[in-house]
Amino acid sequence: MVGVDLGVTHLAVLSCPVPGVSDADGFVPNPRYLGRAQRALRRASRRVSRRVGPDRRAGQRPSKRWEKADRRRNTVHHWVTNLRRDGLHKLTTGLATTIGIVVVEDLNVAGMLQNRKLARQLADASFGEIRRQLCYKMCWSGGRQRQVAQSGWETINGRGADRKTKSGLAGGAEASTPHRLAGQDGDRSLVTASCE
Repeated sequence: MVGVDLGVTHLAVLSCPVPGVSDADGFVPNPRYLGRAQRALRRASRRVSRRVGPDRRAGQRPSKRWEKADRRRNTVHHWVTNLRRDGLHKLTTGLATTIGIVVVEDLNVAGMLQNRKLARQLADASFGEIRRQLCYKMCWSGGRQRQVAQSGWETINGRGADRKTKSGLAGGAEASTPHRLAGQDGDRSLVTASCE
């Protein structure tokens, strides 16, 4: 059984070291693929912005030089994506094949991404993707993955919102707006056919 604490300084801190996955202290380094590629992305984006690009309002087609520069910029983006995907798969596969039970901290990733100073590093670390990959890989290997909130109790949906909101009108005094059904003239047969 290993506990995994996800972070920005270290991608993951394991409760006990796992050979081939972490170092001797249980730290998995954060490679920061996007941070390392920022300079190349800035240069490629500047090159694209200097070319004559498409304009839908005026019906202008992009120039060949803009298309070539855009392909180069997309190549850098794909390179970062592929490196990140490879690193995450190696981490999660290493944990799933060597550990029986993995306990992962349940983080409010959507709320954390609203922090302007940390959003880029958090998105580059891909906490949600780590949890998703661990979930299905632990099922494949016959192990179990548990998610534990910071307060110690488990949540069902990952964001901590386990309770339903109370039924009622929003704000209390708004009038309801009649909505048209899926068909052209309110054809209910289309709605019932799609629900069955």
